[in-house]
Amino acid sequence: MKKTAVWALILLLSLLPLGAFAEPAQGFCTGMNDFGEGEGYTWIKFEGDDGKTYQGLVDLHGSVSVYFEPVRFLGKVADGYTYISDDSGERYQALIDGKRGKIIASTAAGDFDQYLDLGSYEGHGYFLTYKNTSGFYATGHTYSILDETGKTVYEKTLDAKVRAAYCGEGWFLFYDGSSAEYYNVISKRTLNYKNASFHPSSVENGYTVSIIDGKAAILNLNEAKYTTYDMLVDKGHSFSIGPFKEGKAVVVEYNPYKTYRVKIDAMYYLSPGKSLVRLSTLEDNVYTASGIYTGFQSLQFANGKLLLPVMGADGKDYVAVVDENDRVVVQPIRADYLKQRYISDERIVLERDGMTYVYDDDGNYLFCAIDYGEDYISPFHSGAARLGDIGMLDTNGEMLFYSVVDLSKAVKLQFPW
Repeated sequence: MKKTAVWALILLLSLLPLGAFAEPAQGFCTGMNDFGEGEGYTWIKFEGDDGKTYQGLVDLHGSVSVYFEPVRFLGKVADGYTYISDDSGERYQALIDGKRGKIIASTAAGDFDQYLDLGSYEGHGYFLTYKNTSGFYATGHTYSILDETGKTVYEKTLDAKVRAAYCGEGWFLFYDGSSAEYYNVISKRTLNYKNASFHPSSVENGYTVSIIDGKAAILNLNEAKYTTYDMLVDKGHSFSIGPFKEGKAVVVEYNPYKTYRVKIDAMYYLSPGKSLVRLSTLEDNVYTASGIYTGFQSLQFANGKLLLPVMGADGKDYVAVVDENDRVVVQPIRADYLKQRYISDERIVLERDGMTYVYDDDGNYLFCAIDYGEDYISPFHSGAARLGDIGMLDTNGEMLFYSVVDLSKAVKLQFPW
């Protein structure tokens, strides 16, 4: 190479940005998802100091574990395990171990057609995938469970598609429209319940809830037993069971033909080994948003307390808190209808007039999003909540990080498509 050419190359390189051939050393957050219950990571979007936009997983203190160039869809996160999908002429997907910074499996290798759900238990991750294995002579729908190494630990092929989900403690649920099959990836045990509903509620200490033969039921998966409870539901009314949490679920009776605000006619606590306990406090004016299962998710039980949406004599919306003994422990607090109303980590988070407020679970006001120049604070999980789109707070309102994220331990992932 001639000397003039060498000097020309040196001049060209000197004109390039300093980070042109280096990975970003620091990131500036431009968007973030809420932290889910029991999760130590969430999705983040950030701009690196190289000027490029990335997506990745960030922990409660702003440390990014893995990142990559933007993709179309970011999936559920469970203890650092997650999946992504992209669309570049055809759909690609990848399962990711965010804690160890690696790709577990991907559709580029033909492993699966569709990701369905994931969960973690005792530090291990499990992925539920689906593949259409139909051919000329027969239909086939294959469901597989992969562990964190990408190894298939369970597989079943059916003639028709089913609904499937992870429920916790290693239990996966498969539902064909009339029967529920539970499979435990740890013990390799399979349980079948006929005339059951699809109720992917969480499993705690082997217990969960469902509806069997039209009755509320508690399932003891460890002992392969269940107990049903007769619901004295008024003619034309229905009932629904909320998530199983802290050893109980909330059962509500309601009129399914009302579409605006479904008034709850009766509420019960459903617990293993106990009779149904009817709640009478505030019963006359308790209601929830329309919907059968998702609408009643708003009836959250946390730390022995139940958050109830109620309507005041002024026609405005409030939330109150009732304890396990059916006593009002927090008098009604104004909260907007169909907006965030959440109790977790001994904190009540609610929205009112476009602003988010935080109270302790005794009803004492703590702080507001506007105190930090933002208008949103997410529900608290694992002792932290998202502040706006770029920060994180602990339960005392102390800033864990804001805007700037740490990339010193981050691994950049390169997908095989």
